[in-house]
Amino acid sequence: MPSPSLGPERVYRFTIDLAAPIGFVFRWATDYRANDSSLSHQGFERRVLERDRGHVLFEDLERNPAGGWVWRRSAVSLRPPDAWRSHSQGSHRFAEIDYRLTALGPARTRLSITMHRRATAAHPKHPTAAAFEADLRHAWTGYGRALARDYRATRRRRRRSR
Repeated sequence: MPSPSLGPERVYRFTIDLAAPIGFVFRWATDYRANDSSLSHQGFERRVLERDRGHVLFEDLERNPAGGWVWRRSAVSLRPPDAWRSHSQGSHRFAEIDYRLTALGPARTRLSITMHRRATAAHPKHPTAAAFEADLRHAWTGYGRALARDYRATRRRRRRSR
């Protein structure tokens, strides 16, 4: 059982532009898979526990560099075509995370992430805004490359089938 919530809520915000249309980005980003950590060059292991049209439940586990483990369980509510929300609890934080997509053109999409985070007794400090952004930028740079590669491959297959 995770530690109880501790201390005040902290709000973090992050945006990144992605090289694919909004519908593709939504489907790709909400298709949670066990291999997601390899796409973002992070070290977590993911287990998808439940999935249906409107929600996904998964757990992530990763070794903490300071020793021990970081665990989190996320219940994601899908709100097609442009949003989803994750209720996440774990050993280091409780969080509500809103993901919103905005079309920037026919093949560009902006992803905006807002996280409302509470620390736990096991890890009572919040990361700085700069550390939070650096972690997300690192992860989403990897995801963004994989997403763009998958989108280009989809377009090539479509052209060949005509």
